[in-house]
Amino acid sequence: AAGALGPTVVASGTDEYGLSKLASDAVCFRAAEERHLPVCVVRIPHILGHSRRANVYNSKDRLLASLRAFAAASSLPAGDWTWQVASVDEVASAVSSSLLALLD
Repeated sequence: AAGALGPTVVASGTDEYGLSKLASDAVCFRAAEERHLPVCVVRIPHILGHSRRANVYNSKDRLLASLRAFAAASSLPAGDWTWQVASVDEVASAVSSSLLALLD
């Protein structure tokens, strides 16, 4: 068993990138279990701006630049165009909560 903070959502997708994340998570959880150490794997999505402050973002962000180009062309390339995004304050809160839970 992986313990209180064991793997719940460790990676998504079935592509090679997602599978490599699952494999690395398994290594972390196995090592933690063998050494009786807590572990928390944090998958940080694409970070865009702040949830409560308008117009606070990196204007040179590649995802935003892509979205601007798609909008200007009025089209999207074929394929799955879904992104996992979070605001910087949401990421900071999740990481600090995870770390505090490990120390508890």
